[in-house]
Amino acid sequence: MLANLTGMKWGILQGGTIPNCKTTVEYCEFLNGGSSANPGYQHNIYINHIDTLIFRYNFSYNSIAKDMSLRAERIIILFCITLLPITNLSTAERLTSRMEEQLY
Repeated sequence: MLANLTGMKWGILQGGTIPNCKTTVEYCEFLNGGSSANPGYQHNIYINHIDTLIFRYNFSYNSIAKDMSLRAERIIILFCITLLPITNLSTAERLTSRMEEQLY
């Protein structure tokens, strides 16, 4: 592991909108992220509106409520383990439809 991020109050938090931004997170372990005292910060990873998120070779588990909340335009998740569902239905639907397009 390159980074073990345990018990972080806000997890990885990226807010706002950043056009043409490509972010890569890899070889990390996220554990017990979030704050039970603040309902808006109950995740290991929160990525708002950026162009592309590449999330690979990571473990994300045991956050207060959500392991990941992702709103990037393009999301690539490879070889990861997460034990709670990824939130933000619209992102999940876009990801699923893109995956289905690539499979056929």
